[in-house]
Amino acid sequence: MKPAFLVDLRVYRDYLMRTFRIALVITVFEMVALQSMAPVPGMMGTILLIGCAQTGLTNDSHGWECARLVMPISRREVVYARYCIAAAVGLLAALLGAVICVAVGLVASGLDLPAEQAAAFALTAENLGVMALSSSLILLIGCVMLGILLAVGFKLGMTKTTQQLPFILLLVTLVPLIVLSAFGMMDNSPLDALVASLGGVLDGLFAQGWVLILTCVAIVCVGLVVLALTAQLAAKFYEARDF
Repeated sequence: MKPAFLVDLRVYRDYLMRTFRIALVITVFEMVALQSMAPVPGMMGTILLIGCAQTGLTNDSHGWECARLVMPISRREVVYARYCIAAAVGLLAALLGAVICVAVGLVASGLDLPAEQAAAFALTAENLGVMALSSSLILLIGCVMLGILLAVGFKLGMTKTTQQLPFILLLVTLVPLIVLSAFGMMDNSPLDALVASLGGVLDGLFAQGWVLILTCVAIVCVGLVVLALTAQLAAKFYEARDF
């Protein structure tokens, strides 16, 4: 699998660097707009994860998928390499986002900021815990989306997949919420009790730091398991695909 990994890394290097710069700008503006560092690592990781799926467009437009078929690389190795690159890039981007947040917090601690902004960017245990939990959940969502995009992409081709599937996923996510809201089922419903119970669970997590850390690690591991399972499915799709 190493040759396939190196080939993809070479092909996508410039594109991923551009995607990283875009992700950095987006997350910086997001940090300023939300007055919070909480979602930054997860957003950076997720943008790079989805960016790895979008790189498949260059394969279709330049014919690189067919070029790989004449190399001493199996189709299964191509699939696994694509997933490994996506997971590695996403996790590294999330870690870099966390480092940026810590640097921003250190700089903010030396500035004379208003009390609200100073509290938002302070490197307190609560802020770091919120950042870790929210970022791990965002990464989980990104892993699920990436797994679906790549699996369908290896089946149908990335051009068709990236044009249609994100819109379908958005509809599947938003339509149930719109319908529930239209019928008033979002107000004074069992969802309120669920939100209240989740609040109690979160309070328990933040009360014990090691439990929070294990929870975040478990959430990220679930995302990686999702990628591993969808990689197996994508490999079967790609091996049976005709060009």
